[in-house]
Amino acid sequence: MASITNQDVIEKERLEGLIPCCQWIRTISNQTLKDTSVRSSVLSLVKKLQNLKKSRSRPGFTEKIDSFKKEPYKFPSVILTSKNKKSKNDIGALNSNMLKSLAENLATDLNKSLEKENELKSENAELKLSYSKKCNLKYKLKACKTQIHEQNNKISCLSRRIKSKSEQMKRLMSQNSYYRKKNTKLETCYMEVRNCNEKLKLKMQDLDNKLKNLQKQFSDEREENEYLRLLINDNINRDIQLFDENKMLYSEQTQECVYELLNNNVTTSRVSPVIETVLKLAGVKANKLPSISTVNNMNVQRLMLSHAHVSNTIAKEDEPCCLLSDETSKYGQKFEGFHLSDSHGKTWVLGLRHLVTKSGRDTLQTLQEILADIDSVGKNSDNLGSKQILLNIVSTMSDRAATQMKFNSLLEEYRTNVLKEELRDKWEEMSDVEKLSISKLNNFFCGLHVLVHIAEGSSSCLIAAEKVFLY
Repeated sequence: MASITNQDVIEKERLEGLIPCCQWIRTISNQTLKDTSVRSSVLSLVKKLQNLKKSRSRPGFTEKIDSFKKEPYKFPSVILTSKNKKSKNDIGALNSNMLKSLAENLATDLNKSLEKENELKSENAELKLSYSKKCNLKYKLKACKTQIHEQNNKISCLSRRIKSKSEQMKRLMSQNSYYRKKNTKLETCYMEVRNCNEKLKLKMQDLDNKLKNLQKQFSDEREENEYLRLLINDNINRDIQLFDENKMLYSEQTQECVYELLNNNVTTSRVSPVIETVLKLAGVKANKLPSISTVNNMNVQRLMLSHAHVSNTIAKEDEPCCLLSDETSKYGQKFEGFHLSDSHGKTWVLGLRHLVTKSGRDTLQTLQEILADIDSVGKNSDNLGSKQILLNIVSTMSDRAATQMKFNSLLEEYRTNVLKEELRDKWEEMSDVEKLSISKLNNFFCGLHVLVHIAEGSSSCLIAAEKVFLY
């Protein structure tokens, strides 16, 4: 029979399982062993190992478990059945050596059992000592628990106090931050007020200086006022010379005054009463006032001056202009107004004239009359002013009436004829593209009438739609 240790059996059972381990033990042994006995021996061996592992905290644990693993494995005893029972003669024939080995095994088993008993007694003594120590430790532990409980009560009381103090601290910190922010705001306000105060002081000084200067100026003007008052008192009800008896003319200042009053829409019949009222307010009396016919003549002079101004400015400048024209009706009469707009955005009034008819030819004839009037008062001769004005016109702006479109085409033809007269030989040398580029007028049309008609049509449609939806 091969000798194996408990360690070998335990490792075999752990690695391969119970049934392969039992088969392995049966193959090793020289005797016919029962399967149940081998299984119970292996299980008891494993259980004993587990019980030993439970006491790993005890002293001498490693030595005990090492000695248990190194012990030789005890094979289970052979149980003879009725079939395997031998006769008395066969028993007598057993080998004496086998009996000796069995006796030796029994002796070793007894010795080991005695050793184990002694070990168990020592372990029992050790356990009693450890138990007594544990009892002492239990008592001490109980005392420590009471102390810990008291300390916990103190700690909980202190934690509650700390919590209340921390909450109080938070409130104080929030109040502190609030007052700190308020303090910073007040400091900034104080600095702003201080700076404003400094500025006000400087301003006060400047105002004081200005006040002193004004007081001085007021005193000077007061003296001057007293002097002028004396002069006025001396000159009350004196006559002012508006009309020169020697030249039989009104002064230039009087004419300018009439022009300004006419520009301010004062009628010709009311110009003299206005002048008389203003002079009366100043305490002065005019030697003669202009009559209505004289004011009308001055109005004509004003028109001639405006024509002279147009002739002397636009006619001398070679600058592109746009001709603006529009027609209106007044008391059944037709009137046409002509204006020029230069590249600088200035608008020049050429004139407003009565139209015989609204046709394009009559409109062109009216424009030619206005240009002739401009030439008559200008310094240039041979109609140079009107020609230059025509040459400066490069575009027109008007409404979309058929008569106005006809006027635009007639104006373009008239302007082309003037160009031919001015350029003469150069005109013949030009190509058709060049002729068209300098003679063609750009016609622009106002869309206000179209928008008004669209607005009228859309408003009537909206009113009809509203009635449908409401009723």
